[in-house]
Amino acid sequence: KNYALNASRPVFIVAGDFNHDNLVDIIVASNSTYSIDILLGNGDGTLRYYRAYSTGYDSSPVAMAVGDFNQDNSLDIAVANSGTDNVGIFLGIGDGTFTKQYTTYSTSLNSNPSSIITGDLDNDNHLDLLVTNSGTGSIGIFFGNGN
Repeated sequence: KNYALNASRPVFIVAGDFNHDNLVDIIVASNSTYSIDILLGNGDGTLRYYRAYSTGYDSSPVAMAVGDFNQDNSLDIAVANSGTDNVGIFLGIGDGTFTKQYTTYSTSLNSNPSSIITGDLDNDNHLDLLVTNSGTGSIGIFFGNGN
């Protein structure tokens, strides 16, 4: 089964229960339309298109990580934006919707973030973000504080 997206050149996909219905939903990053697309699971192996969120002009999102960054029991999304050299955060509301990308962490000029993962590196019970930067040959760490 193929699903049409509101975007072109999809480059990355993540899964999670973004609307608290105990079904698998997916989010697809599309770097040519500077957006992420939300598809909600129906529970029978099919998906339905829900909506898209902008990651910003020229952002070119290339990777995503999922976690509860603000500890509200709803999944949030971190997006590595290669074109604008930053990481954007979309906070999950819990019903399949998200805040606009409002928190942006710079990865430095021409860093071109290329992948992102999450984990609690400093054992403080807050998720941290690790980003690989192909443009500078480096890894960036953003320590979370639970908000």
